[in-house]
Amino acid sequence: MRKKRILWCGEASFLNTGFAIYAKEILRRLWSTQKYEIAEFASYGEVDDDRRFGLPWTYYGNMPSKTEGRGVYDSVPSYQFGQWRFEEVCLDFKPDIVCDVRDWWMIQHEMTSALRDYYRWVIMPAVDCHPLREECVEMLLDADTILSYSEYGRDVINKSTYGLGVETADICSPAASPQFSPVQDKKAHKENIGFMDGVKIIGTVMRNQKRKLFPELIKSFADFVETCPKESKNTFLYLHTSYPDIGWDIPRLIKESGVSSRILLTYHCSNDMCKQWFPSFYRGESIFCSSCGKKTAFLANPMTNLPDSELSKIINLFDIYVQYSICEGFGMPQVEAAMCGVPVISVDHSAMSSVIKNIGAIPIRPAVTFRELETHGNRAYPDNKILTRELKKFFSLPKSVREKKGRDMYVNAKERYSWDRTAKKWENTIDSLDPVSESFSWDSQPKILPAASDGPENINDMCSDDLVKWGILNVLRDPSKMNSLLHLGLSKKLDSGVSVIRNDYGKTESSPFYLKDMMKQLYDIRAIKNIWEEERVLPNRVSPEFCIKAKKEKLG
Repeated sequence: MRKKRILWCGEASFLNTGFAIYAKEILRRLWSTQKYEIAEFASYGEVDDDRRFGLPWTYYGNMPSKTEGRGVYDSVPSYQFGQWRFEEVCLDFKPDIVCDVRDWWMIQHEMTSALRDYYRWVIMPAVDCHPLREECVEMLLDADTILSYSEYGRDVINKSTYGLGVETADICSPAASPQFSPVQDKKAHKENIGFMDGVKIIGTVMRNQKRKLFPELIKSFADFVETCPKESKNTFLYLHTSYPDIGWDIPRLIKESGVSSRILLTYHCSNDMCKQWFPSFYRGESIFCSSCGKKTAFLANPMTNLPDSELSKIINLFDIYVQYSICEGFGMPQVEAAMCGVPVISVDHSAMSSVIKNIGAIPIRPAVTFRELETHGNRAYPDNKILTRELKKFFSLPKSVREKKGRDMYVNAKERYSWDRTAKKWENTIDSLDPVSESFSWDSQPKILPAASDGPENINDMCSDDLVKWGILNVLRDPSKMNSLLHLGLSKKLDSGVSVIRNDYGKTESSPFYLKDMMKQLYDIRAIKNIWEEERVLPNRVSPEFCIKAKKEKLG
């Protein structure tokens, strides 16, 4: 019996992002079972990236090589997630199962692919809000198996698909790297970094994004300093984040806070001969490195700059960790802090609620929830007064009690979050999936279907919805799309005579929409399906160079 062929789509497993680390930890455990043939389709990994040679499984880079040029790749934002090369990779590897654990908008092309009938689809989308959008629910209905990052995500998915015969198969939460562990002597560790005895640190590790509540966190800390002089004595706020980035003007927030002398950031030296990091007050976007003396130190990017071993040292400086955000699909730094024996305080909303319950963290009740324009999801602003009160309460405790809280959360996190257990759940999920039917094997007969070129004879007697149904059956030739979002969307456009879409850059565009536009849209989808069917059965088909480059060089 041949091994199942698994195509894992995600961010390159040699990167240091959350999705990449998840891929690395799961794939190396699945590979070690020797039960599967595995390939990785790597977003943000170049075709000829030398790091591919360190991978035991097949590697397909999504980014073009430096000599190939990036014109086409850069022309459509969604190409960075794999849309432009997904079918080519599938035809080269012929997967039984395609797996993806990313955000909804990164994986939609795997559902709409012209080759969708030829693989099982296992998805674990990050769920950070409710209710889910209609296009998300459609993806859940199309998937063969659904996994979840958290208990919160499971509950939202199951509620969104209630009565539709779909539910999550399991919760496959990420876990912290073994590099995250408590230091033996916290006092000595702080002194070694340069802190005087008695210094207390409130810390956070968050990328500088809109949804991360740096203004609220800084304001709450300033209120804590002002209203609790005894408990806040010798206490600093440590922000491990980046600037400039896509989010907040961090220097401005610090300057306006009134407590700029109590807020620290991480600088990281870019000199290849140094690469040291160090805490500092904000002194500019680039400063002189405290180690090598060169002006090559920049604010660290928590997503990419530092390895886990160094990030663990930073978190171990903290006396308490704060996760402050309007939402999270998981919030990995909470678990990493707990694994360092650092007590965690977090917003009791979205997936943060699941982590709070699992590790016994201190919850911050939302002060208000609101509907976000871009996502239509319910978001939350935490109650800053509760955070200030909890900080006062925490630092009023004896040091031994504070440390015990950290040890308790460490035990809870270690018990609940394990890469080995999560990988085993993936293994069970993959083993439970039967292959697609023989008629849709990769070597099956071609299914090239001609599309009707003319409209129905009684076109003047048909309503918009009947016209769309006719088009799906006679032009698209795909009955499974009946009552889909494609069906409903086309009916709405025909009724109104207008097509309103939000483009890849977030701008709304409108244009007239007629029957001929519906016919062309369905015809184009069928034409693309037919083209890929012809490619699939082409005798002696040779895959493009980007597909076979890594495999050839590995074999050589």
